[in-house]
Amino acid sequence: MLLFYSRKYAVFNLCFYESITRNGFCFIWGETEAKRGANEIATIVQKYIQNVDSRGTITSLILYSDSCPGQNKNKIVLAAIHNALLKSTNLLTIQMNYLLPGHTEMSVDSIHSTIEQSVRNITVWAPSQWATISELARKEPAPYIVENLTHEDFLDFDELSDKYFKGNLVGKISKIRIATFKKSHPNQMKVKLSMKDDAPEESIQIIARPRSINSRYNSSLPITKAKYMDLKKLCDTGVIPKIFHKEYLNLQHSNTTKECLIDTDIEDVDENDN
Repeated sequence: MLLFYSRKYAVFNLCFYESITRNGFCFIWGETEAKRGANEIATIVQKYIQNVDSRGTITSLILYSDSCPGQNKNKIVLAAIHNALLKSTNLLTIQMNYLLPGHTEMSVDSIHSTIEQSVRNITVWAPSQWATISELARKEPAPYIVENLTHEDFLDFDELSDKYFKGNLVGKISKIRIATFKKSHPNQMKVKLSMKDDAPEESIQIIARPRSINSRYNSSLPITKAKYMDLKKLCDTGVIPKIFHKEYLNLQHSNTTKECLIDTDIEDVDENDN
């Protein structure tokens, strides 16, 4: 009962699934390390693009995601993809496909499902356990590739994306279905408003010089005082095993902190192009 009614510490897991290799990638961080908005997504997308580029044999990358404007479908993520392409060594083309709201079932969902199945009959006592649990959730064809992230990993793309598209995306982002970047045309992003092969394509002008990005966080983030007291109570009463107490009791907390789950997962909630 204490576990059920207590506020929980949130752990986020952004996944990538490769259809050809069947590799699964999990990027995991806790709510005291970063939020889960567009900058966090853009940081991890850039990390994944760098991973693909480092393999040396891949020249074209096609990405699929849902159309959540607060996380995936926004100028911050699009600017980050283009910036990563310009800085790449082997990649020549990156295409981003946004699935229709309500039709976003993807192969990557199998990663979350597999992890959920692996913990169905066990209790996860601490955030630090999730990386190991996620890695070992799948045995074949190989365990998932997991990277634990801290606040030092996350980048701030706000300044980069602010004038990246020179206002040419106003009123259009929510309608985009395909965005294509080519290294041979560094000043352009080609967009389609439909996934049909014969759909018309429009060229969007962009700034074409790779830039370094500053860190987004100078330190870890505090949780709410109420959440901290709930977690402390679980430790004090022995509900959480003693071996994990330090992990919770050392968390920063503040009376002015808002709950972390403020970024919406709803797809295309409005027509605001942020």
